Amino acid sequence: MKYLRFTVVVLVSAFCIIYCHGIVFGSARPVLATWLIFLTATQLSMITYLRSSEKRTLSSNIYGLADAINVILVIVAMLFFAKDARMGFDRFEIACLVTAGIIAIIWYLSQSHFICNLMIQCLMVVAYVPFVHHLWLAGENSEPYIPWLITMTASSLALYEQIVKRDVLAVIYLARSTISVFTVLMLMLRLDFF
Repeated sequence: MKYLRFTVVVLVSAFCIIYCHGIVFGSARPVLATWLIFLTATQLSMITYLRSSEKRTLSSNIYGLADAINVILVIVAMLFFAKDARMGFDRFEIACLVTAGIIAIIWYLSQSHFICNLMIQCLMVVAYVPFVHHLWLAGENSEPYIPWLITMTASSLALYEQIVKRDVLAVIYLARSTISVFTVLMLMLRLDFF
């Protein structure tokens, strides 16, 4: 399984490098609100995951850790180099960020790591909505395929490992990630071919 983890880290890192390259050179036009929601949610997800059991370590859900780090790097690339990213926030996006804050407060007060982690996964599904909405209404595809295919492969491989290990929270995180990325890829295909 260590080779599988290494492969996942390489793939997630490749996604970040390629996607950030796309941001810098204009082939990717991300939505800042989506990535800020991801930032809040991936950080909270990793913290609640680690605190939910003493058996869990940073390497036990390596995809979640790599995802949390990569979200930070993508946001930095957007803030400093994005040429055509949507930087504003609408009411829905603000509501998602407020919801993330409320989940953080609930977690802090309740110390219910498992339940809060599940709430965060629901929020991460919702976080895709501004991006999916953007792709749905777009006249052309604003996303490069390679990084999304890479992250789909990485999340699928990591999902396999977590199913074998029977790590419920990691399986939920990765299943959510895999389905969300698959949805993005289908919308991209729709824009390019239908």
